[in-house]
Amino acid sequence: MYDSKFTDLSAKLLNSNSKIFLRLNGFSMYPLFRTGDVATIEKCNVDSLKPGDVVVFKREDKWVAHRYIKRELINETFLITTKGDSIRRIDPPFFEDRFIGKITSFRRKSRIVDLTSFYYRVLGVSIIKTSVLNTPFFLVNRRFWMYRL
Repeated sequence: MYDSKFTDLSAKLLNSNSKIFLRLNGFSMYPLFRTGDVATIEKCNVDSLKPGDVVVFKREDKWVAHRYIKRELINETFLITTKGDSIRRIDPPFFEDRFIGKITSFRRKSRIVDLTSFYYRVLGVSIIKTSVLNTPFFLVNRRFWMYRL
């Protein structure tokens, strides 16, 4: 977990159109992300998000990366719905003031994966559409890998 000085500085960098690179931790987006992957986060407008994008948002004192599902306009502000790939339930919706940015790529060892490519865009939408089927598989697989790392 990063401290508030770090997250404040990172948010300022994003607001100045800089990319930031953060080492990921956790298993909620397994199998796409693994602990130790380095994500590239870029600022974007909420209305440019597409289902299947991986977004970063603030939950309490943590930054969370989950898959974007939808947005709803309420009183001139967006309410955003997300879900971790290997988590059974959809996240509680949050307002756009908690939205930080979008992960556009990540590095695992020496390999860079472009999440804006056609393949990963289709994969993201497919994961959302088949979430009921694939989440139990990801969850079992995630538990196996948690004890291997």
